Amino acid sequence: MAIEISVIFAVRNEIKNIENAINSIYQQTFPIENIEIIFVDGMSNDGTFEYLNNIQSSRKNIIVERNPKISSASGWNMGIDLARGKYILIMSGHAEISLQYLQFCYEILEASNYAAVAGPTIPIGINRFSNQLALALKSSFGVGNASYFTSTENRVVETLVFGLYRREVLLKVNKFDESIIRGQDWDLNFRIRNQGFKLYQIGCVNSKYYVRTSLISLWKRHFNAGKWKVYILKKYPHSLLLRHVIPFMFVLVLFFLIAGALFSNFIKFILIGFLLIYLFIGSFFALVTIHKNQEGQLAWILLLFFIMHFSYGIGMFQGIMQFLFLSRFKKYFFTD
Repeated sequence: MAIEISVIFAVRNEIKNIENAINSIYQQTFPIENIEIIFVDGMSNDGTFEYLNNIQSSRKNIIVERNPKISSASGWNMGIDLARGKYILIMSGHAEISLQYLQFCYEILEASNYAAVAGPTIPIGINRFSNQLALALKSSFGVGNASYFTSTENRVVETLVFGLYRREVLLKVNKFDESIIRGQDWDLNFRIRNQGFKLYQIGCVNSKYYVRTSLISLWKRHFNAGKWKVYILKKYPHSLLLRHVIPFMFVLVLFFLIAGALFSNFIKFILIGFLLIYLFIGSFFALVTIHKNQEGQLAWILLLFFIMHFSYGIGMFQGIMQFLFLSRFKKYFFTD
């Protein structure tokens, strides 16, 4: 039978999550005979590649490839080049999709001109830290207006996560930009919209995303997101939105007030007021999240809000230095 959907996993060191991700594909209501699953492994060293090779012989329509470039963007691009399906689902090794995900997204694409369709994403934790982080990610204060975390409405959106894309659209925009380490999905979706296509989110299906499980991994993720956002904005300055720079402005104001407070009692009072306002707003959104989900700890969620905002802002500062400032002078200081 014809392959209608190619599911592409770009994975690295996902041995703890990969089985659930695979099962979520094989349990779909969409016929498995019309699905192929392509795993592109970014040189895993935890047994992920060996596990995938072992199941390849016992499962239908599985392709396993090695990706020496390691990055997710290069892995997805390798998968797109191999794909035979009319539609392509971009997946991660630490995610799962609900039972009718492919069926519903496929039917909408067949009946419309949308470039891609996806359901909202539910953040999932597996320990005390990640359980609180999952709640923080459900708040618009924590993630801005990221509709894939905060909305279940059927509507046209700015970006998608784990979207089912038309293959010809991915090829038309030259697939993923492999020079981007973080935020490559947003960049892809921006280029798709820039070509006049629309992205659609439906609320009747969803995906599950297993969030970071430690403070360090959370910091690294948001730091890199802020840093690489500058690179993307350098490519497409007209894509700048207010929410992109709010964390950076927060960090900048905070640093100036801390520096000024060392020399002025008046600025010290402004600093205290600034932090109290942030604490008040953060507490309001944290309490809304706790009430909506009937769980959560206020202090934890407030701390996670601050870490996400602060690390993103610091990352954006480094991105400005690296991609905007230093790149202009590179030819003077780094020539042979």
